[in-house]
Amino acid sequence: MKNKTIIAILFLVLFGANIFVSGQTINGTIIGTVTDAAGAVIPGANVIVRDNNTGYQRTLITDENGRYRSAGLSVGVYTVRIEKAGFAPTVRTNVSINAGTETDVSLSLQAGDVQAEVVVTATEGELLDTTQSQVIKTVDQVKILELPGRNNLNGLALLNPGVVPNQNNRPGSGFAVNGN
Repeated sequence: MKNKTIIAILFLVLFGANIFVSGQTINGTIIGTVTDAAGAVIPGANVIVRDNNTGYQRTLITDENGRYRSAGLSVGVYTVRIEKAGFAPTVRTNVSINAGTETDVSLSLQAGDVQAEVVVTATEGELLDTTQSQVIKTVDQVKILELPGRNNLNGLALLNPGVVPNQNNRPGSGFAVNGN
């Protein structure tokens, strides 16, 4: 009986820990649906996702429902270009990717000449991410260095929502997260 208990505990530790760790990531994802002007999905469209900082690009093809997903993208600014024969290419620039988020870049292709190109410029940041219910904060290195008196890890942690300075002398850290 004791061996079965030890095996059960080991099983939970080895495989159950993945449940808690899987939500932590340093990369982001671009998702989207490609449609035509009438709203019909476009399967088989080429989607090119390019990192504006490094020039790295990834080419995808939309599925039978016109959807695509580009996961594992480094934090940064991207350009998404969508092409399909018989449609004018469409480009969305300045797509910001943050750690642990999915950014929806759904675009509509206009029927027309291949020489025509539609360019859509994204505004700086999304006001509301309707695909996730978590709170995420991305801070670049310049903002960290400009923090008065907070250019250490505790100061960086205090920039995040739900983080407060340790006021009850809790051992182990200089801050508490969501009251813990």
